[in-house]
Amino acid sequence: MISDKFNPSKLCKQLFIVSIILLIMTALRGLRFPNIWSYSHFLFDYEFGFMRRGIIGAVLGLFEEATLFSYEFFFIFSLLIFCANLFLLALTFKDLIASQNMNLIAVVMIFASSSGLIFLAHNIGYADHIGLLITLISLRITGFYKKLFFIAPALFLSLLVHEAVLVLFFPILFMSLFFTMDNKHQKFSLLIFSIISLLLFFLIGSSTIDQTQSSALFDRASRLTPVPLREDAFALLHDTGSGSLTMMLDKWMNPARVLFLLLSGLLIFPLVYFFQRNMWVLLKAQPKIIKILCLLAGLSPFLLHIVAWDTMRWNTMLLTTTYLMCYLAYQQRTAQEKPTPLNLRPSITLLILVVFINANAQVMLMDHRQVENFPYPKHITYLSDVFSGKANFPEIPRK
Repeated sequence: MISDKFNPSKLCKQLFIVSIILLIMTALRGLRFPNIWSYSHFLFDYEFGFMRRGIIGAVLGLFEEATLFSYEFFFIFSLLIFCANLFLLALTFKDLIASQNMNLIAVVMIFASSSGLIFLAHNIGYADHIGLLITLISLRITGFYKKLFFIAPALFLSLLVHEAVLVLFFPILFMSLFFTMDNKHQKFSLLIFSIISLLLFFLIGSSTIDQTQSSALFDRASRLTPVPLREDAFALLHDTGSGSLTMMLDKWMNPARVLFLLLSGLLIFPLVYFFQRNMWVLLKAQPKIIKILCLLAGLSPFLLHIVAWDTMRWNTMLLTTTYLMCYLAYQQRTAQEKPTPLNLRPSITLLILVVFINANAQVMLMDHRQVENFPYPKHITYLSDVFSGKANFPEIPRK
């Protein structure tokens, strides 16, 4: 029974406040201004014909407004998406905490303090955030066709921004649609949607321009902004992907690469297991094959280790995708299911320990950046310099 010593509803509200504090504090540990790599992608367009990752620049080009190509506009655009994702994540926190299930409350607190959120804040400006936004919105839509009519065009547009969005988030979107099906027509619709999505993924992903054109596109984009762009980002536009695949296969032949993957996941993989374990329990009424599909959906970022070298990016993204699958599994509970009694005593010590470790753990960030710990002295110094006129806002990074 629920203890008479406290009001569970009041306690849940307090725990939600704690989760929001953790969310903000953890995000601040990795937060930075969007890097030049992501800004360079923002300026890709279809000047030399259709190619992958060119939709945003092409749309901005329709307005012929120089401000839209500025780093300042890109920063505002990226910040709005990032803040929207934090808000929607906070709503998932509220739902899971309201369940009064200690395991789900632990899932929230652990994710809110994890390196997954640190890296989400760190890669602000990347297409990952667009895919995450689509996924978080879709999880709040009820009804198969309402969900499908949102996901289909949104996913198509996100593929035009970056094809890797499908690898990261399509499995979650698929399972979200799957759980709302209730007739054969919907099953057929899901099948057709899946086939079209995969065909578009390969079609868009293989759409390139030649080296001369990518160099010309870099020169053209460089004239739109005073910010030095990343020429190596534009070089990807003539890469068919075989070069990256060959390079990564060579890297994985080196035992040091495998060791690095394992060591970098020491503080991540146990948390992923905890999220997956809770998801499995929540899906106890589902057939085993469905539970296995859900497990695999949460592990989708692992696939990108095959063709991309951002090891910590994919490892930490595992925390986000497995958390989202745990939340999706929670949504499948029936109205007849009774909430698990809230009892903090058995596992509160372990939970505090895990959150403490998360809050003090370091993670290898991109561009040689370091995790900023509370009380965030670099952030405070920068803001002080901004207010005193010694620093510009936003600060344009070096690369």
